[in-house]
Amino acid sequence: MLILLYFVIFGILGWFLDMLYRSLVIQKWNSGTHIPGFSVIHAMGALWLYFFIPFISDFSLIGRFLLYAGTLTLVEFLGALFSIYVMKKRFWNYSNNFLNFRGHIDFVHTFYWGILALIFEQIIYPLL
Repeated sequence: MLILLYFVIFGILGWFLDMLYRSLVIQKWNSGTHIPGFSVIHAMGALWLYFFIPFISDFSLIGRFLLYAGTLTLVEFLGALFSIYVMKKRFWNYSNNFLNFRGHIDFVHTFYWGILALIFEQIIYPLL
């Protein structure tokens, strides 16, 4: 039951973070989520971290960053494929961004995932 609570909390926090980013950085007020006020991709990413962090806690900071960035980018990629092929809707498109792959993932957001994961690891995870 606690995992479900975390999923809901992380989904709401992820939606808020996404809205803040879209509003301030790209000047677009659109959550890019299927459920208003909730981001499934952020909730899934946070739960992945919740289970993944204990296994890599002994890795160096750079090693953890690279693992977080890579695995969360994979979560984002799988989420993009799911949304396009199952839900028949594209929620984000990075086609104009540097080093993108078919507009589903890109270098900048991979970097953001790594940074967010380290913040999660250092600030949020110890509170859980």
